[in-house]
Amino acid sequence: MTNVSSKELLSFYNDNILIIDVRSREDYSKKHIPNSYNIPYDFLVNSCLLYLNKDKVYYIICDNGNLSKKASIYLDKKGFKTINVFDGLSSWRGPIS
Repeated sequence: MTNVSSKELLSFYNDNILIIDVRSREDYSKKHIPNSYNIPYDFLVNSCLLYLNKDKVYYIICDNGNLSKKASIYLDKKGFKTINVFDGLSSWRGPIS
């Protein structure tokens, strides 16, 4: 599993980066990175094969890095390419929606 900090992600953040926020829909609706996709962890592990492409790279984020790490490990085992944002949205200093 590859890791980046939120500061590193911000340094190359753009509309083409695929960011998956694995927090709940409620938490996502309160605060999230613009253009990120909200796929709550439980839904992600049950449906990842239906929605994700194994040829793409996904940045996985949550609030503090714990749930995103768990999701990244799971997705990596399923053959997806992920990068875990290890310090999470709580450390993000970029744009917020």
